[in-house]
Amino acid sequence: LTRRRLARAAALASSVATLVQTGLGVDVADTDLLREIWPAMAAGSVVLALLVVVPNQAMLRRPAAVEPPAGRPFELLPALAVAGVLSAAILGSRWASDVFGDGGAVLVSGLIGFADAQSGVLSAATLAERGDIPMSTAVVASGVALATNTVTKLVLAWTIGGRWFGARIGAAILLPAAAGAVGRALVA
Repeated sequence: LTRRRLARAAALASSVATLVQTGLGVDVADTDLLREIWPAMAAGSVVLALLVVVPNQAMLRRPAAVEPPAGRPFELLPALAVAGVLSAAILGSRWASDVFGDGGAVLVSGLIGFADAQSGVLSAATLAERGDIPMSTAVVASGVALATNTVTKLVLAWTIGGRWFGARIGAAILLPAAAGAVGRALVA
């Protein structure tokens, strides 16, 4: 298996992890929002997982010869950084919602999504759960955060991985995005 295929599989698996982690976080923050967005997230996750597993079946059958990384599995500073980003996301979304209305919360969730999809979605979930924004706004803000995060991934794939890698990641990400849109449309 080539390094390019491994890199592609890792990038797509990272997107599956983003969707699963986001779903788990939303379930804690606002179960009602999860009911609204789970079909889109599940459809996107399934398509991404298939894009990782199906082309790489031979690699998955071989035992891995990788040593576990040294060090602690939990590092305090990165955990504090994530907590800081999430706190800033919630505060920024709340401020933007107060000043600019629902569109402000969507805008801030989208801006945060460029760096971290989970924080953008969880800020919308938190505001919706507290009644600061309507559920429909939280659904839109969640979609915008995930979309802007996808843009970040595509830009990184093209700039770091080159044309070959960027084109394959781009093509692969369009399928789950379409599946997510269909999943959302089915429950709307």
